[in-house]
Amino acid sequence: MSEPTFEELPQAVYELSKQLDRIEYLLRNQSDIKAEDGKLLTVEEAANFLNIKKSTMYAKVSKRDIPHSKQGKRLYFLKTDLIEWVKKGRVKTQEEIEQNVNTYLASPKRHKASRF
Repeated sequence: MSEPTFEELPQAVYELSKQLDRIEYLLRNQSDIKAEDGKLLTVEEAANFLNIKKSTMYAKVSKRDIPHSKQGKRLYFLKTDLIEWVKKGRVKTQEEIEQNVNTYLASPKRHKASRF
């Protein structure tokens, strides 16, 4: 990008101002999303978020299958913990498995360990 001439400065400042407004908008929305993810959820809210029944939530809590906090008789769930819990249960695709195998086979540590 070349330097603007004196006559082009007002337009350049206007363009920069628009870009800064857009960046500010994106940053504000990103922080709103992060704040929402860190939100504490009740049993009912967590069940709705995961699209399961409340009774299923209580069963998972009693089996310690799902991350939760308990204060007195009340249960709480962090939205970020629930998202991570769902991600941990993700099944890898065949391509991902093959890629992991290829990475493992190409690893120099594997070859060193097999030598005696």
